Amino acid sequence: MSYRIAAASSDGIRIDTAYGQAEQFRIYEVDDAGITLAEIRPAEVKSTPHPHEGCSGNGGGCSEHTGTEPVSDCKCVLCKSFGRKVIKYLERNGIYAFDIECDIETALKKITAYLERVEFHRRV
Repeated sequence: MSYRIAAASSDGIRIDTAYGQAEQFRIYEVDDAGITLAEIRPAEVKSTPHPHEGCSGNGGGCSEHTGTEPVSDCKCVLCKSFGRKVIKYLERNGIYAFDIECDIETALKKITAYLERVEFHRRV
C-alpha cells in the first residue's frame, strides 16, 4: 500500500510550521520500499486584510491558507499546529491532521507505525 504524507517545515529538518503559515509542504511517499521525499510543493496562500477574517487580531490581517488543495493527495499532514477550520477541511477530505513538533524523520517513523496499526491493521 502506497500513500503520501505532507510535512510543514521551514528548514527541511524539523516540523516547525503551522498549517496556515506554511510556505511549502514536503511530500513523502510511503511504500513497501520505505519512505522517500517525493517533492516539495508550494502552499496556496491567500491574504486576509481584515482582522476578523485573519489571524492577527490587531487590524493587520495575515497571510494564511485553509484549503486542502496543496495536500489533497496525502493520507495525513504533519504540522506544528492547525486551526479548527483547517482540521474540518482536512477531515472532510479524509486527511489525518497530526500536530507535532519534532524532527521530520522521527515524526514519519511514528506516524507510519501508527497508520500500520490503525489504518492497515498490521502488527509492527
